[in-house]
Amino acid sequence: MITSANNDASSNNAAVKPTTEQAAGAVGLNDLNSVLQSFLQAQSATNAQFQSFIKAQSANNEELREWRKEQAEREAKREKEQAEREAKRDAELKELRKEQAERDAKREKEQAEREAKRDAELKELRKEQAERDAKREKEQAERDAKRDAEFKELRKEQAERDAKREKEQIERDAELKGMFSMLMPQNRLSPSNAMRSGGVAGGLRGAVSQVSIDANSLNSTPQKNNVRADQFDRKWYSKLSKDHSDFIIEADLPDALGMVSKDWRKEWDRVSKDAALSVSEVAKKILNAYRRKPEIKRLDHCNASEKVYQTAFDHFATAVNRFASTNSKDGIVGMRWLNSHKTQLHNRGVHGRFPDGSFFTAKSTQDTMWQDVIVAVEIKGSSEAAESDVLRGQIIQGLIDMATDRPRRFSFALSLGNKGEIRVYVCTPDKLYVAPLGNLPLGRGSSGNMLKDRRVVAFILFLYEQTAKDCGFLTENPVPLPGEFALDKIIGIEPLIRRRLLHSSISININSDSEVLGRHRILKGPRTWLYPKCVFNGDNAVFKFQWIPEGDLESTVHKFIEDKGIPHIPELLYAATVTDTQSNRGAPCRGEVMIIEDAGSSVADIFGKAEVSSIYGQMRIVDVFAAYVHTLIAAAKLDENNRFVLHRDVSRGNLMVAAGGQPYVIDWGYGRICDSSTCRSSTPKKIIVGTTIYMGIRILHGRTMRSIVDDLESLFLVFCRCLWDTYGDTRSEDYEELWTKNDRRKVKLLRRVWLESKESMLKPMKERMGIPASLKLLAESMYDLLFPKSASISTLANNTDDPRVAEFKASNWLKAFESVAGDYIAAMPYLGMFKEHVIDNDNDNDNRRDSFISAGGVDHLLFVTPKYPRDNTREEYDPLETPTRSTSAKRPFTGQLDSPNSKSRLH
Repeated sequence: MITSANNDASSNNAAVKPTTEQAAGAVGLNDLNSVLQSFLQAQSATNAQFQSFIKAQSANNEELREWRKEQAEREAKREKEQAEREAKRDAELKELRKEQAERDAKREKEQAEREAKRDAELKELRKEQAERDAKREKEQAERDAKRDAEFKELRKEQAERDAKREKEQIERDAELKGMFSMLMPQNRLSPSNAMRSGGVAGGLRGAVSQVSIDANSLNSTPQKNNVRADQFDRKWYSKLSKDHSDFIIEADLPDALGMVSKDWRKEWDRVSKDAALSVSEVAKKILNAYRRKPEIKRLDHCNASEKVYQTAFDHFATAVNRFASTNSKDGIVGMRWLNSHKTQLHNRGVHGRFPDGSFFTAKSTQDTMWQDVIVAVEIKGSSEAAESDVLRGQIIQGLIDMATDRPRRFSFALSLGNKGEIRVYVCTPDKLYVAPLGNLPLGRGSSGNMLKDRRVVAFILFLYEQTAKDCGFLTENPVPLPGEFALDKIIGIEPLIRRRLLHSSISININSDSEVLGRHRILKGPRTWLYPKCVFNGDNAVFKFQWIPEGDLESTVHKFIEDKGIPHIPELLYAATVTDTQSNRGAPCRGEVMIIEDAGSSVADIFGKAEVSSIYGQMRIVDVFAAYVHTLIAAAKLDENNRFVLHRDVSRGNLMVAAGGQPYVIDWGYGRICDSSTCRSSTPKKIIVGTTIYMGIRILHGRTMRSIVDDLESLFLVFCRCLWDTYGDTRSEDYEELWTKNDRRKVKLLRRVWLESKESMLKPMKERMGIPASLKLLAESMYDLLFPKSASISTLANNTDDPRVAEFKASNWLKAFESVAGDYIAAMPYLGMFKEHVIDNDNDNDNRRDSFISAGGVDHLLFVTPKYPRDNTREEYDPLETPTRSTSAKRPFTGQLDSPNSKSRLH
């Protein structure tokens, strides 16, 4: 097409130009055609390549379509398989649920059948139990009726025998009198020189001013555990707080710490100063870490619940704990924090409680107990007042639980409530001091006082820096009790070894069934821990530890009466004082460790035994009480230095009878070594001590002068209590008020009504069954001695002076017991020993009598020198020994009376 176009152009040009030019143009055109042909060939090749590429691309597209088709088929296949699997799984799950529902229904049915079966068995068991109870009650009623009939018959026979014996005795006395008058009509035996010069000297000379260690120590060391609440509720805590109201003192924190020691106060003054840069910087770090918690940012002190405060204090204590553990100075970390709100802490043998928080000793394990607690924390909501009875009652219960198994000289507690207010409780041996510390940092509604915030942090850190021995514990390391107790591990012990060459590293073994008794369970007053069952050098003994803020140590009093040779006193095997000479932060009080001979069980136990129904069993009781009278009067006898001892806490738990029958008077902790005019003590306070239900009527009315008569009146009350328990009605309201409660106001009112006469005294004690004649006679004789016509109980209650003091004679008490003993005196060794050491001499004109007018001691007792082999002379007492009329009775120990010319009346 291009060629024809070129030819047409050439024809047109030839018509215009000459032929020569045509020839030249033809040559150029040929060249152009040649180039064009080359281009067309190249273009053709390119087109061919492009067609080849298009063909290859079509093949590739076809493969891609084929792959996509296969892929779609695979996807469809997978989806189909997945759908089949899910359908299969759904079917299996449905089947499984169906089977599970069937099993649940089967289980519920079986459970219902088991419960129905159990209910039926329980119903049947209750029915059988009711039948057994009814049968037992019927049998018991029959036994009681039979026993009453036997007792009635026995009393009838006894009355007949007594009448016959009295008749025979009168006949024998008349016969002997006639024989004596015929044989010796002109001669009479005169008193021996010893009886003339050393006899009873005419009455108790005055009384002694009573001084003791604590105005609130109205309880003796209990010989059994106090009743513990079955349920710790608001009512119990309120009662506990009110009972301790006179034991709690409000104070500033430095003053409260100063009651622990001057070093504690001095160290706290240094730490708490705001100028102490290190504390301020530490407080900032701890408070910053604490405030970062989301709960703290939302904290509103004006409306915070107990749960909110618990969470906040846990964060705060955790922050302090973490810092103290990682930045402790010299590696001293004395305690660790535990949020124990849901952790039940236990004492040995006692169900546990849940304190809101606790700081423990750093060495304690995860299985913590109350004995490991250094600081107990109790928390209430913002609406609860910081001084509320409930909150204080919880704190007091915590302090009691802390001291139960581990002796300590002081302890701490913290309370949180009343819009975040934190208070510190410092419990010393004789008081509980409460001091404000600051407020829980921080949040909305807070004052934002940085100084108070740092003060709270500083105090917690201050406690963290103390070691175990600085935090009031008796031993630095926890002592597993029961177990071996090494005395040399006690902090600050100074042994006072007696009788044996021992050293401070001795140890005792406390039996696994040993109870921990003592005043720590009451908390008010000095702390005492008593382990009644232990082994010391192979012998059964009693281990006792106590803190005594001031006054005579019990071991000092015990040693004094032992050295005087007073009978019926358990041997003091070991004694040591405890001070803080090894500590920089010791309590300003003394402690003592005592190991004492095992004295057996309470005298009340012998009243419940079968032999009491026999005359020999009754004479045993008379003999034992004669021994107690002997001991109390012997202790009150003036020695050559005009010193004497009053027990001042005679109670049922302090009068013991050993397994062999030997009587003992124990617990001389309230006893004082006195001179002829006063009791020696470092305190000027006039305070009433003893056990309320056994106090004499004058002591109940607040009289501050005591004498031996008051101790004997307490002994009489113990005897009456034992008779009432054995023969009287123990379910009456009067019994409950007189003997089970320590309400001094009610006790003194009921006491005056009860002891107004001998008839009123005996009436409630014989309501259930009659009192044996011998025990009744002893009760009447003691009543006549304590409440004569000139000194009735109303007179004693209303008068300041005690008219019985001037008329007191030890021989009158001896005669009373001899009258009760009658023909059985030869089989009563303790009464016989009492008789040996009391000489009645109404005609004594010794000029020394006038010097003892103001004394609480007696100058009526001639006593033996205390040099006797204790282990070889205490014979086992046989209460069933046949009585004889021989004058040679068994004696627990031997000794010689002072010579007539001896200057020393008692050594």
